[in-house]
Amino acid sequence: MLLNGDFIKPDKTIYEYEPGRFEITTHIAMLRRVGFKSTQCLVVLEEEIESPTAAQNYACFKGVV
Repeated sequence: MLLNGDFIKPDKTIYEYEPGRFEITTHIAMLRRVGFKSTQCLVVLEEEIESPTAAQNYACFKGVV
């Protein structure tokens, strides 16, 4: 099992984030691509779409082989 906390690019945002921030669906797809069968986003924290700071918008992901 893998538990990963990572910064995300929230859905429906118009703000341009720094490179390396991906939408939740992209995180899930990457986990599946490297062999995790059961993948999910457990929680999204400090979601801010309108005026985010660099420390906001992160999520915890779970992947099970």
